[in-house]
Amino acid sequence: MGYCGNCGEKIEKGANFCGKCGAVVEKEQSEHVYDVIAPKNNSARVWKIIIPSLIVGVIVIWGFMQLMSVSDKPCDWCGHSPTVAYKESDGSYSYVCKECRKKCAWCGKKATRHYENMMHKEVFVCEETYRKMHDD
Repeated sequence: MGYCGNCGEKIEKGANFCGKCGAVVEKEQSEHVYDVIAPKNNSARVWKIIIPSLIVGVIVIWGFMQLMSVSDKPCDWCGHSPTVAYKESDGSYSYVCKECRKKCAWCGKKATRHYENMMHKEVFVCEETYRKMHDD
């Protein structure tokens, strides 16, 4: 009888593994200590591969979706392109260029909100204009 070099548990002579930690007995070093092969922690290694892979996958899908929504159609508001297509509630698309997405359609300040108007077009407005429109 000896002791597991990994956890110190008693190991019967001729045993193939440690009953406590599951380490495989490789060979007898002396009467009291057995050299063991500790079980590998594969789950930690797997997560180190899976998590970065998922992050890269999400970024690639997001980038692909962004490219897919870019259009050469003219902007609904100024006529410039390229534009981004916004699907409206009636199934049609509204096309808005980068410049028209940045500034408020009413006052020219930085746009922070957008909504679909009654003509099924995306309108970008500042916070102040958005509040005024919804307070009325």
